[in-house]
Amino acid sequence: MTNHGDFPGKFSIRSVSSNLFIDGRDPGNREVLLYDDARRSEYPVYFQWTFEKVGTQYKIFSLSSKKYLDGRDGLQNERKDSQVLVTEDVGSNERWLLWDIESVDGNYAIKSNSSGLYLDGTYPDWQKIWLTNRVPKGDHYLQWIIKPDFDKEEEFHIQSVGSGQWLNGRAKAGQFAYISREPDVKKAPDYFKWTIEKVGNQYRFLSKTSKCYLDGRDSGYGNQDNVVGITPSKPSSERYLLWDLVTIDGNYCLKSDSSGFWLDGRNDNFTGDQLWLSPRTPSSGDDALIWKIYKV
Repeated sequence: MTNHGDFPGKFSIRSVSSNLFIDGRDPGNREVLLYDDARRSEYPVYFQWTFEKVGTQYKIFSLSSKKYLDGRDGLQNERKDSQVLVTEDVGSNERWLLWDIESVDGNYAIKSNSSGLYLDGTYPDWQKIWLTNRVPKGDHYLQWIIKPDFDKEEEFHIQSVGSGQWLNGRAKAGQFAYISREPDVKKAPDYFKWTIEKVGNQYRFLSKTSKCYLDGRDSGYGNQDNVVGITPSKPSSERYLLWDLVTIDGNYCLKSDSSGFWLDGRNDNFTGDQLWLSPRTPSSGDDALIWKIYKV
């Protein structure tokens, strides 16, 4: 297991074992708790966290309490209620606030630097988070799903790291999305603005101008020009509009749920405007499959 790369933006943190999300509470609270998706939908900011890189470790910051996740000390805190806290960073306590983020079984394990224990999501009917001294591989109680979290009213520009071009939603329904060079996207037309909608653990990308969604088609469309569609939302098309987001190198990769392929923004020597869907698996340095997402 190794430390994962940077986490850009806001994230939710969900337990694999209980399917509940970590709630950072209000500034007056210290103990963090677990809640279901219904509460997260009603009070989204309570479930939004940012990851601040400190060397190879992270401080995990609650946007609701304005405090950091606190792992405390040693085995005396193992498997006890009310041990995982949120705490202000006052400098002298920073060692309690540092965590390792480890990739394991396709999920993440979150290990406290100060106690040496892992966050434990416990049971579906239990709101408390524990700290546990077990090996996380094969142990879903110690595994977490960390997903980007976007507010519905926010707008974004989306740029290919490979080509430097921007995702353009200007096309009409039934046509194709494409990429465009734009020297100053902040002054550019609204064609480059997108909203990102959370659907369960996946996402839909909605163009501000076309009012249509990015469409990943199916597995018959790999490595071809003019395949990434712009499609209105309707029951027959819904599965084509869902995407997974994976963080890599401090940015994102977009994987179509319907095709299983990755959005390919091409390389820096590419002079066209066609997006591809690529079957290859993203890796660090494969910039064609990596995207930056900027809040407008």
